[in-house]
Amino acid sequence: MNLRGGDAALDPNRSTRVSGLEKILVVDDDAEIHNLIRHLVASLGCSITPARNAHEAIEWLKRDHFDVVILDLMLPGPNGMEVLHYIYEQELPVEVILLTAYASLESAAEAMRLGAYDYIPKPFDPSALQLVIARALEKQQWKARLAAVYELGQQIGLTLEVSQVAEAVLNATAQVLDCEVRHLWMVDEDRKKIYRLAGEPSPEAMPSSFPLCEGKGIVAAVAHSGSMIYLPDVRKDPRYIPSIEGIRSELAVPLQVGGRVIGVLNVESRQRDAFGPGDRRLLSVLASHAAVAIERARLYEETRQRAEELKALNEIAQVLTSSLDLQEVLTRILAETRKLLGAEAASVLLREPAENLLTFAASVGTASEHLVGKQMPADVGVAGWVLQERKPLLVYNAQSDPRFYDRIDDLTGLTTRALLAVPLIYRTYAVSS
Repeated sequence: MNLRGGDAALDPNRSTRVSGLEKILVVDDDAEIHNLIRHLVASLGCSITPARNAHEAIEWLKRDHFDVVILDLMLPGPNGMEVLHYIYEQELPVEVILLTAYASLESAAEAMRLGAYDYIPKPFDPSALQLVIARALEKQQWKARLAAVYELGQQIGLTLEVSQVAEAVLNATAQVLDCEVRHLWMVDEDRKKIYRLAGEPSPEAMPSSFPLCEGKGIVAAVAHSGSMIYLPDVRKDPRYIPSIEGIRSELAVPLQVGGRVIGVLNVESRQRDAFGPGDRRLLSVLASHAAVAIERARLYEETRQRAEELKALNEIAQVLTSSLDLQEVLTRILAETRKLLGAEAASVLLREPAENLLTFAASVGTASEHLVGKQMPADVGVAGWVLQERKPLLVYNAQSDPRFYDRIDDLTGLTTRALLAVPLIYRTYAVSS
């Protein structure tokens, strides 16, 4: 007699793996039943606690947590229904498998009302009981996984920091999936790249970013296509880029907002075909939570940035109207600009038309004391290009850009990585950069 009418909600293609941390309470006055069940669940990695009567079972339930209770209805003294009533009244999160040699329609109906997972008559087929136990344990796992997903939604519902959202998503991923690698990648549309926002592990040999190209890695392929990719065996897909030794399977799902891919949630395992259909759905749910929370945090950060920009512009306007000292005005404007952009250093170069030179009129930040008053040719470097082209230029990797003038690094002792330069134009005449 089977009472698992709601079990159809579980994934029919699911694995019967369990986490190895489950506890089972066996309530039966027959020691041989305890030994038999201990043998049956040995391959599932569970711990068995024996109880020989209802009183002993209830005492165990009061002081410990169990995932499954295997309960004989016919016990000396109070019968097994007393234990089932206690579990029902206390709302204990446990699956109950009933064993009895005297099955009846009435007892089955009462057991169903009290939430029993299954009802197996004695004598029973050991392999059938083993399967029922495995499925009951899996149901408990699914409850825990769904609880972790729900908790994630609650946790990041009001989070307004992208880094905190990433940490919470990866923590939830670790709770619901058994994997050795988990990373959250974000799409940088301006640079046509995808970069790692957070994740474990972070091997030095693994690049922190990839070109946003379909043929360069599974993560980039997902970002490019907007569709989930699952590799049961990574060795069979030429797009796979090894991260750590021994990885056999990979699952990557897109983070999408309004049909736009903003990132990718990626997990990898040393086990071949490690992620079943249910795992894929769970990771997709986590990715959906992450996408919404990250986009909300981004919008908040953009709003805060705009407020900071307006504040800085207001303070710059006050500087312009409160002083006629050019050096003071430039220095204070640069200080506000550096603070606003989070830059390491900022400078203003003024053009000397007669000599075709650019002079560092003011500078703030690291090594700025070495720059004020120094000069460079007006037709070289990023500053020279901006002066000639009369338009801004953002360089992400200055050292590899042929326009970069490295003599300035020689003066400061620094190594410039990223560089932003804009022309200062009075009417139609470019006077500085």
